[in-house]
Amino acid sequence: MKLRKRQKSQTTQTEVLESVSVALPALMRSYKVQKKAAKVGVDVSDANAALDQIIARAQELKQTLSKQQDSNLLEHQVGDLLFSAVNVARKCEVEPEYSLTNACNRFIIYFLLLLRNILRKTIMLVRPNASGVKLYLAAGDNRTILTMRFIKISGVKNNE
Repeated sequence: MKLRKRQKSQTTQTEVLESVSVALPALMRSYKVQKKAAKVGVDVSDANAALDQIIARAQELKQTLSKQQDSNLLEHQVGDLLFSAVNVARKCEVEPEYSLTNACNRFIIYFLLLLRNILRKTIMLVRPNASGVKLYLAAGDNRTILTMRFIKISGVKNNE
């Protein structure tokens, strides 16, 4: 590590952390910064300790939300919460970027299944207009309006 630091002309541990590219996605950059900090002993003991950090950060955020604090503080605390989540992933030896991508994909599938279930149980009225289609869904006393907008894609031919 000392040789690599000298080759990159990094003389302090702070410079080592600062050398992690800001162009990386934030989850990946957080992961790398935490790994480098852990190499010099700045680390939580295990995944449970990292999870405790998440709980503490979530409680701080909850208090801030209840007091309706300013958006800068909220942004700061949400960032700390996400950074702590990356720490849990790192301690569990899970790649956070890959894990979050998979969670997103699972949510999309869940959403599609939920929507399909709603559509099966409802009476639907479709009203097209210039900007898209409004779907009026009615199930019992509940009424929901979904608006689907058309997206114009240039350069694509319609082969109907």
